This record gives sequence, structure tokens and C-alpha cells, in this order.
Amino acid sequence: MKRLTLTLLIALGAQAQADEMERRHGSHSHGAAQLDIAIDGPVLEARLLSPAINLVGFEHRAVAADERQRVEQAVATLEQGYEMLRLSEAALCLLDRAEVEQALLDTGAAGHDGHGEHEHEHEHEHEQEQEQEQEHGHEGDHDEHDHAGDEPNAHADFEVSYRFRCARPDKLDGMSVELFHHFPGLESLRVQFIGAGQQGLTLTSNQTRIEF
Repeated sequence: MKRLTLTLLIALGAQAQADEMERRHGSHSHGAAQLDIAIDGPVLEARLLSPAINLVGFEHRAVAADERQRVEQAVATLEQGYEMLRLSEAALCLLDRAEVEQALLDTGAAGHDGHGEHEHEHEHEHEQEQEQEQEHGHEGDHDEHDHAGDEPNAHADFEVSYRFRCARPDKLDGMSVELFHHFPGLESLRVQFIGAGQQGLTLTSNQTRIEF
């Protein structure tokens, strides 16, 4: 996936490293997510990083049909950048890109996370292992592994990136973040914003407006 502008990566590099260390050490705050925003001339780029449980209600690999449907629906919703981030209408902004990365789907996700072929091979190996374990009476152990993922304490995240290009960037004075409306499991959103300056704030369902 393409990343944010170099300015945003440099300015938020230390924070990103801290977040990654936090996730690796098992501190995974359900209900909370991170939104990074950078404005460079007519271009606004944003990256959302959220635990999967905030968006689909679970974090294990989607197996049941209803679980897969929930993940697919979440991806489709997140790809609607105009609905997730409502920019100032006077700025005349067009959505250049909306990309969603997630690792909950075994197959059929190549259009979103680029790993469809790999996941298909993994699923085939997974089915062979299941047959062998059933023959040796280890079905129960295998079922536990299914829900734990590749690592016993692994966490699953959604990473979403947006790029908008605005015809009147001088009129871009803010945005309304509509994620809370579409994903009730999201309780708070930590925002880091870089434009003329740098600022941070926390949004909730009662406070969804960001002023630039």
C-alpha cells in the first residue's frame, strides 16, 4: 500500500514506532483507533489504523459466512472515502485513492489486501492439516488454533489510506469524521494532523469535527 506524504511519515515516525511497539507487546486498546492526516498544497492524505474488533466485532480469521460478510461489508464501507471523511464542500475535493488492508479473509480479498493467491495456498494447506489432525484425534486442538490465528496472542488491524485532491485548498478549513456513525464499536479516535502546523486531538461520537 502507498503511504502518506514524506512530511507526515517524518513527523509521525516516532509515534508510529511507539504504536507498533505497543501492539507487539500486547497493549491493544479496543474501542480506540488512530487517524493521521497530512495536507500538502491541494493534496490531503489520511491513514486510519484500527483494531478489527472496532469495525467487525472480532479479530480472528473470518471463517463463518456471516463473519466473512461482515468483513467484506466493512471493507466496502471504508472504501467510501467521501462518506468516512467529509471535507469542506467549498474546497471541491475529489477522492484519488481509498485502500483497505486487512488480514481476516482467507480468500477473495485480493482486491483489497493483495494477498489473495497466498491466502488460497494457505487455505489448501490448512485443509490438509485439518484432515490429518482429525485422523489423529486432535480436532479440538485445531479448532482452538483456528480462532487464535497464526500467533496465540496476535491482534488484527485494519489499515486504511485515503488521498483527496482539492481544487480550492484555500477553502479547506476542516472535516467531519463519520466513522463513529458507521462503526459503533469505535469509541475514540486519536488524531494527528499536519498542515500549516501540527496538532493532536481526540474525537468521539459526540465530537467528530476537525478544524484545520
